[in-house]
Amino acid sequence: MKHSFHLHPEAAARLRAAFYRGLRPDPILTVWEWAALYRVLSRSTSGQPGPWRNETTPYLVEIMEVLSPTSTVETVVFVAGSQIGKTEVLLNLLGYIAHQAPGPTVFVLPTEGVAENISKERLTPLFRETSVLRGVVQDSARRDAGNTLLRKEFPGGSLKLVSADSAAQLASTPARYVLGDEVDRWKPNPEGDQTELAKRGQIAFPRRKTYWTSTPTRGGESKIWTLLEATDVRYYLVPCPHCSHFQQLIFQQLKFDSAKRGAALRESVHYLCISCEQRISEGDKPAMVAAGRWEASKESEDEKTRGYHLNTLYSPWFRWHEIAKKWIAAQGNPARLQTFVNIILGECWNEPGEKPDWKRLYERRETGPVGVVPFGATFITAAVDVQGDRLEYEVVGWGPDRERWGIEYGVLHGNPSQDGVWHELWAKLDRDFQHISGVGMRLRRIAVDSGYLATEVYKQCSPRRRPRSTIIVKGRDELQVPIMPPVSATAKTRAGRAKAAVHMVGSSLLKSELYHSLRLDRPVDDERMPAGYCHFPDTYPTEYFRQLTAEELRLKRNKRGFQVREWVKTGERNEALDLAVYNRAAAADVGLDRWTPQHWAKERSNSGLPEVLSAPQPARPKRPRPQRSGEASRFARWRK
Repeated sequence: MKHSFHLHPEAAARLRAAFYRGLRPDPILTVWEWAALYRVLSRSTSGQPGPWRNETTPYLVEIMEVLSPTSTVETVVFVAGSQIGKTEVLLNLLGYIAHQAPGPTVFVLPTEGVAENISKERLTPLFRETSVLRGVVQDSARRDAGNTLLRKEFPGGSLKLVSADSAAQLASTPARYVLGDEVDRWKPNPEGDQTELAKRGQIAFPRRKTYWTSTPTRGGESKIWTLLEATDVRYYLVPCPHCSHFQQLIFQQLKFDSAKRGAALRESVHYLCISCEQRISEGDKPAMVAAGRWEASKESEDEKTRGYHLNTLYSPWFRWHEIAKKWIAAQGNPARLQTFVNIILGECWNEPGEKPDWKRLYERRETGPVGVVPFGATFITAAVDVQGDRLEYEVVGWGPDRERWGIEYGVLHGNPSQDGVWHELWAKLDRDFQHISGVGMRLRRIAVDSGYLATEVYKQCSPRRRPRSTIIVKGRDELQVPIMPPVSATAKTRAGRAKAAVHMVGSSLLKSELYHSLRLDRPVDDERMPAGYCHFPDTYPTEYFRQLTAEELRLKRNKRGFQVREWVKTGERNEALDLAVYNRAAAADVGLDRWTPQHWAKERSNSGLPEVLSAPQPARPKRPRPQRSGEASRFARWRK
């Protein structure tokens, strides 16, 4: 018996339309052309709402070109700083896919929470504000069967937002398009590299596209940087308005007076052409970027893979004086410097863990009265390191911008489990230190390390035995602040338990900061000292400098196979390095990192010290300025 089956006329019409739509070839329209015709930036997510304008970010056009179906390129890697538009490329591509070239799409993000935020804050406005996408994907609030916060369906395709933590979803989801944002924020997955897992689902699709984008993180660990290095690494070159020489905008050529602030700093900022050495103002940047072009720096291992790198100097939303301001604020602070290198320059941060040359430090020692506090120091601290047969200590003076002066370094031999060597230590430290102006100064903090013989340290640093300014410290590599408020700690003794208040110290952070400071050069012109500069007296022996540089930050693999960074001893002894770290922590406890210039001036006044500005400055020869050629007609040659 035959059964007849009839579709409702409206359903049959929809079926026929979907069938013929599926037979249509991919359009000739490119992603950047589609964005110019249809994309609308939402007021809730953009500082410049309204129609998309390729003229605002001309450097994104080629990237969107190669992401289009008309290009034979399959994989695009885009490494960039902030405020460049790398995520907007992603959103333009998603809108294009849903409207022009539908197909199964996987969007990989660091975590499920990030994926949900992207869906609500970026994708919902994209589909709501762009008219041709309105209705293609229903609002997730309606909870349609084919549409949730992490899954969107549209005619001929779908979009699935996946967490990089979920290896099963990455490997098992078929997809023509695989997109990944903030790749370097993905946590390592024990089941394999997430980029390779995600690409497994593309094998059955001959016209596939992959887009990886992120700001980089640390050198040796950055996943996006590894992906970039396997490409032809293209840089965006712009012409000089004076000599027409095409060049990459690099931070080293951005010139400014770091001693100025506010409007004075803004006026001093300019770019120096690497060819003709003429000044280029920020007002020239839009025309330069509009006339720019991408050029490959090497041959790619795969002709179907392209790589692009761009820093924030090109951004239309980030001014050059703002970049200069962030650079000045980051000096002497490794955490801020890393943020600047990653976010502004779009480059990997290499920890300043390679040890400085101890001979160079020894040779730059300064002469002066022995044991006397130098003119620039406003307060003094001391640190004590406990060893099995001795106590070592160092007294350090501190001034604005973390400038430091070594004052006294000593080794007291004796058994730390007995009172004698401790009495000798307190006699050395619990006294007046003479300032060069004649004023007597007391130690503001004495930081005693409890990492060894903690029981004896707790006992000897009890309130009835030690000076009032003494604190007990202990290093913790994972801590990302110089020093924490005290916590109660307990150590076992034969008589019971000894208790003390212990300050945890970010030892790895402070070692990185110290090594950065030790590499600083003393200015040769009449300029102020760089932030964090370290002065050493000529009484310090060679052994001190060997110990000060006795560790190195190295990449190692932990038990789970992931690469981690650890400080490794490369010398026999490192007591001087520990003393430098604990002195820095003691200074932070006093207020080194939070004092304003007014606070520093008040501190000197209360201590009876003379003003720093009245200190005699030695005359230094000034470097001759290079002669520059006459100014050419602006933009004349490359506008033709």
